[in-house]
Amino acid sequence: MAQLDLTMKGFLKYIILAAIIIVSLSANAQDVRIIDKDLNPVSMVQVFDLNILPPLSFISNEQGVFPSGNIADGDTLVLRCLGFQTDTVIYRKGMTEIHIEAADYDLSEVVITAQYRPMQLSRSVHPVRIIDAKGIQERAAINLRDVLKNERDCNVSQDNILGSGLSMQGISGQNVKIMIDGVPVIGRLDGDIDVSQINLNQIERIEIVEGPLAVNYGSNALAGTINLITKAPKTNEIDGGANFYTESTGHYNAVAQAAIGWNKQSLSLSAGRNYFDGWNPGDGGLYHQRSQLADHTRYQQWKPREQIFADARVRRIIKNGYAEIAGSWFDEEIVNRGAPRGAYKESAIDDRYNTLRYNFSGKLQQALGSKWNTHHIWAYSRYERTKSTFITNLTGVSSELSENAALQDTSAFASVLGRGSFIGALSDKLGLQAGYELEIETAEGKKIIDKTGSIQNYAVFTTAEWRPLERLTIKPGLRLAYNSRYEAPLIPSLNVLYQLRGAIQARAGYAQGFRAPGLKELSFLFVDVNHNIQGNENLRAEQSHNFSASLTGAQNNTRKIGWSVSGFYNQIHNLITLAESTASLFTYVNIGEQETLGGRANANTEISDFTLGAGFAYTGVSSQIGKAHGNDDFLFTPEGTLSAGYAFAKAGFQINAIYKYNGKRNFFKSAGDGLITQEYIDAYQNLDLTLSKKFYKNKLSLELGAKNIFDVQNISATANGGVHSAGGAISVATGRSYFLRLSIDINKQKK
Repeated sequence: MAQLDLTMKGFLKYIILAAIIIVSLSANAQDVRIIDKDLNPVSMVQVFDLNILPPLSFISNEQGVFPSGNIADGDTLVLRCLGFQTDTVIYRKGMTEIHIEAADYDLSEVVITAQYRPMQLSRSVHPVRIIDAKGIQERAAINLRDVLKNERDCNVSQDNILGSGLSMQGISGQNVKIMIDGVPVIGRLDGDIDVSQINLNQIERIEIVEGPLAVNYGSNALAGTINLITKAPKTNEIDGGANFYTESTGHYNAVAQAAIGWNKQSLSLSAGRNYFDGWNPGDGGLYHQRSQLADHTRYQQWKPREQIFADARVRRIIKNGYAEIAGSWFDEEIVNRGAPRGAYKESAIDDRYNTLRYNFSGKLQQALGSKWNTHHIWAYSRYERTKSTFITNLTGVSSELSENAALQDTSAFASVLGRGSFIGALSDKLGLQAGYELEIETAEGKKIIDKTGSIQNYAVFTTAEWRPLERLTIKPGLRLAYNSRYEAPLIPSLNVLYQLRGAIQARAGYAQGFRAPGLKELSFLFVDVNHNIQGNENLRAEQSHNFSASLTGAQNNTRKIGWSVSGFYNQIHNLITLAESTASLFTYVNIGEQETLGGRANANTEISDFTLGAGFAYTGVSSQIGKAHGNDDFLFTPEGTLSAGYAFAKAGFQINAIYKYNGKRNFFKSAGDGLITQEYIDAYQNLDLTLSKKFYKNKLSLELGAKNIFDVQNISATANGGVHSAGGAISVATGRSYFLRLSIDINKQKK
């Protein structure tokens, strides 16, 4: 039997072969017309085929027509359009017209993550939060950090070398799974994915699932899963545009994209550059780019960085489904300029951190008859980080690479992913999913023990959706996994959804989690002037239990009202975290058991052109370290969010404000000499304001506003108890700033 070639070259060979197969496939098309009660055509209706996961997506043109040649007889279609009811229709061969009803309001949304097939949010057994394109725009977000910093139960931390980290449900970032179209993002530093490196230019919406999804997605999916869904190119559109963004603290961004669809193919391209000139406290809100090469101001707390990125996606409609090839490329450079040194301040030591990410993926989704469909994804991802140290002569402003080899380093991490599933209906009340997953991770570099390492994960999983009653859905799940370094347990889950009267859903769930230490935690060494982090090959795998429950309600009338209350409890064994082993060296250790407990409440309403939302979260953490210190109680942290928006219909512009309160956080920390300290981070607030207006039939839009209106920069971080007690400050933001974004969107529907 031939051996599978898992190198990048081999993977590209398989992708090219898949492309040849895709191009060779074809299907006959016919048209269906969508009309309202007065028999008028309805344009801009989004049509989803629920028998394909994720769904085939079509947009009706000005005549209300969309192609249906790839939709099978008996498929379930969901129709969505602003101002109309979201409707579900069973497609029949030969159908030429579909009627859609107007509605005063509609709360339904379609979700994909952890679902059998795209379904309305109200019917998902998992609690899912959706941030759609409108929500991303209202935040004036450039990257994932910009979105999550104002989300409840999402605590975003900042390291100006390692980037922006994330915690959910009181659990740190190594237990948060971040994916783009179901492909995990790799490249964790200090356990976290740098969410400021995840650009949102091609993202249509973000789905956040709170709690474990280990049955579906394996390791790292304990605290939550964040899945970014890209814009799917349409087969009946020509689309293009660009946007330009500037911010007073030294940001200058430009992005362009184009997409075209013809026959049954579509192609989309995107490329851009984000540039940040660096920032220091005291620079003020109206900061202008200036030279910082030869005096003490050359050192900046927020490091200058440049990001260049590109994406490409090709999709072909095949019979009862589609196939797709996608690729992305990301290059970032962070410049850490040192302060002048020497008797005459004539030189400085500068570091440059270069990150290279690229990803290639292939997808195949197809209906197998009227009751079954299949979904497969294969991906190759690579992450490289290079540190280079230069000696800079400030008298002549020239730099030379340091001859000290210990100050230069390149580490590379790669991942090969294969995931597939078969989903079908055994009866009207019972659905079944059976799937497989393989993930092979490799690492190489002089800071990796033995210069190279690898971990293989193989798994099969199954879930079922059983509806013994019309209002009751029960979803059990089971995952059987093999890890090349750790013994993986059998992972079960159970979720229940009950539809109460009055559009109220009750959910409850239990899930077990398992996380084997990653290659960086086992064998990576990261050292610079601010960091000294060493891996630990003696780590034990984490295991966890999660319990959750929630109530969600909605009301549809002249006022849109939605609300939810929820609670969770996590118990983690052998939690892995960083701890001081000496005064300057940190290493990964198992600290024993940690528990997190919390409650959430959220409400939103929309009255005519006014929207208002409020949320509250209360999260407690209890750890083995705290208990060793004599504290058996949970240390709680409050969070509050408030958002408001108003659309001035006659004037044609909209104003949005988003506020978040981050409460004081207390925690215990273990020092290398056996001492335990209780530390806290002060509370702080954030308020962003955005005004937007569209021109020329929505082809041109202008956004301007202010971020961090309270001018939060650094907050106090204090440790009490023990000889290593210390005080300090943590970077939060670059002070109050003002931004301007101009977007051009050219969209033409093909008739």
